[in-house]
Amino acid sequence: MTEKNNYSKEIYHLCSSFYDLSNLAIQYIDNEGKILVQMIQPHFPDEILSSTNDSFQEVEKQLRQQKPDCCYFFITSFQLEYIAIGLWKEKEFKGSILVGPFLSTTPNLEFINYITSMNHLPLHTRKTLANFYESLVIVHSQELHHLNVLLINLFSHPYIMPDLRSSEPVQPTSTRREVRYRQQNAQQLIEARYQFENTLMEAISKGDSTLAVTTMNDHQELTDFSSRNTADPVRAYKNILVTLNTLSRKAAEKGGVHPIYLDSISEKFALMIERTKDLPSLSEISRVLLTEYSESIWLYSNPEYSTIVKKAIHYILLHIDYPLTLEEIARNIYVNPAHLSRKFKGETQMTPTQFIHLKKVEEAKLHLEKGHLAITEIALLVGFNDPNYFGKVFKKVTGMTPSQFIRSTKKALKR
Repeated sequence: MTEKNNYSKEIYHLCSSFYDLSNLAIQYIDNEGKILVQMIQPHFPDEILSSTNDSFQEVEKQLRQQKPDCCYFFITSFQLEYIAIGLWKEKEFKGSILVGPFLSTTPNLEFINYITSMNHLPLHTRKTLANFYESLVIVHSQELHHLNVLLINLFSHPYIMPDLRSSEPVQPTSTRREVRYRQQNAQQLIEARYQFENTLMEAISKGDSTLAVTTMNDHQELTDFSSRNTADPVRAYKNILVTLNTLSRKAAEKGGVHPIYLDSISEKFALMIERTKDLPSLSEISRVLLTEYSESIWLYSNPEYSTIVKKAIHYILLHIDYPLTLEEIARNIYVNPAHLSRKFKGETQMTPTQFIHLKKVEEAKLHLEKGHLAITEIALLVGFNDPNYFGKVFKKVTGMTPSQFIRSTKKALKR
């Protein structure tokens, strides 16, 4: 048992080194299938987790039959990419190293729609999937080759603890006057930073992405901590962005965005920040982060609507792939159905049923454009148990039947 524990500790140190260099999730799975070491495994949506586990079980069988220097690259049905290698000690299989998930291309809306269609997922999972995929590291083909080389050479040798040495500490040279001057400057900087944070949060809560990004750009000196930690400016910038992520989430919540959307956005950026390796990319994340939180005000808060109508819209969007009724919506947001109907029509100029049909048809059009599923399957996917009724609703909203819409889409692509 002691030997096994020592071996696991060695693998832990190697996994830690690999993660610090690559920012890729890495696991050590022993020969009994137990995860003994895990470095930053992303929070998988439930729909993906079982598929990944099934894929790896097949890969592990292959690793047991390969040479020790074999790197096994595989892609799951959700287009998640992994590298796996077998661990051997004196010709005995000791387990596997699993690196990933990662992607080789940047995910876009078409990619997410393809994943949703091919795996027959409910439409309401699409936003969760998009945030998950956007948080993954992109690994290009040349980088993949280097990762394979690094893995094989890193894990094919016993771990050697380095002998660390350091020089004598440098004695302080500042005078008392210089120290007092720096303290006064630090106080002014802290006051200015709090003022900057308040201005930034106000811009986000109002959905003003331009003002939010401009405010950030105009006050770079307030967020530049690199001089305090010259040994690791990337880590210093990451710490700034972690704080910015928290402030932006609170500002968007103040602006009326439901926590269920904010949790997804926040988790995505937390992973992106930790996995980014250079200052220019981190700077770009700050811009994207401020823009997305600001735009979430307009996408999800519906600031022009009353609290009752906002709650109804949130419920509809989160359950758009289910058959919905006015009574069900009213019951779940604790209002009278007749009162909800009057408020909804007065503020949106649509009845709840018309709004539901509009959103279901918008979702259906995305799948019809791809052509991966039959019309009957799409009807069920967007919450219509009767395909004929789906056809009638679709024509009422768009002026075309689903079949006519498919033909018009194909003609547009040929032009």
